[in-house]
Amino acid sequence: MLIAQGMEKRRALEVMVLDMRELMAITDYFILCHGRSHTHVDAIGESVEEYMEEHGLRPDHREGGRGARWLILDYGS
Repeated sequence: MLIAQGMEKRRALEVMVLDMRELMAITDYFILCHGRSHTHVDAIGESVEEYMEEHGLRPDHREGGRGARWLILDYGS
């Protein structure tokens, strides 16, 4: 999965890919990880966005700002 690869480029902790296809109609996957600090979370998010953009994909929606403890990137379909 591209998103998980983008996370691993910044050494995200505990990357998990959860297959939700049989449980929910609104999403296929949740891809989760942890960061060591706010700065690390920012770097992981930036890495994912850059990596996905290299593959022609941009997030439909983003929640959580710079310095946030969490970040959600929604890549839709």
